[in-house]
Amino acid sequence: MNNNKPLEITLLLASMLTMLANAIIAPSLPAISSAFDMVENVEALTKLMLTLPALTIVIIAPFAGRIIDKQGRIKVLIISLIIYTLAGTSGFWLNDLYLILFGRVILGLGVAGIMTTSTTLVGDYFEGKKREHFMGLQGAFNALGGLLFIPAAGFLADINWHYTFLVYGFAFIVLLLVPFYLHEPKHHLRQIKN
Repeated sequence: MNNNKPLEITLLLASMLTMLANAIIAPSLPAISSAFDMVENVEALTKLMLTLPALTIVIIAPFAGRIIDKQGRIKVLIISLIIYTLAGTSGFWLNDLYLILFGRVILGLGVAGIMTTSTTLVGDYFEGKKREHFMGLQGAFNALGGLLFIPAAGFLADINWHYTFLVYGFAFIVLLLVPFYLHEPKHHLRQIKN
């Protein structure tokens, strides 16, 4: 693969989304508990907001590999980014705790698709030392994402807990970049046609 910075940055940004899925809302959990204090077992339900996406990922990720092989990496990545954006931001516009929890389950679907597809694309696009170098960059980008987005989420949570969910809207920017800078690997295009 030639030196293709837009491709690399787009793939790094997509990978970063998966690491931030749970951490983003952590600062708003106490405010969410207070907002829904009339709901029975609100403390336990609020904590589920962190675990539900991970549970969905564990269930869905093993099947995601088969889906991306049949449907194509870029198509699945785009659909997963749409799911991530809509489900992630759902807490901004929903006022029912159970619907927000359902949105967290759906968010897990998007994360599973992004995680599996972006990892597969790294294997498709890069080889040898370039792949190792890129994996190192992924770790650095994930740390940078935590450094930027978690404080931003905390700041927004201080204003209103609903605003924290807007941070998931960053996926929309990645969604706009994918069709322009990522491409279906040639060897996989041949497999889909056969």
